[in-house]
Amino acid sequence: MTADEQTETADDDWSYAGPGSLEGMLQRGRGQGAYRAMTDPDAPPLIYACLARDHRYTTMIDEREVYLPRTLTEASSPLP
Repeated sequence: MTADEQTETADDDWSYAGPGSLEGMLQRGRGQGAYRAMTDPDAPPLIYACLARDHRYTTMIDEREVYLPRTLTEASSPLP
């Protein structure tokens, strides 16, 4: 299997995490996920994973260009 074939296979073998999990909420762009990420020390790696793999169903109507970077910034900053 070539590197290109492995990349295509890896991209085709993804699925959303459970909708109630922090990872699943971040993948779906839910506000509750951003809120929970602010207090969860495990959130930054999950957010980076979402940034690395675009989980949007369609880019035509789903705008997460701001959601994930802002969530990462807020999760990495201490709460006032």
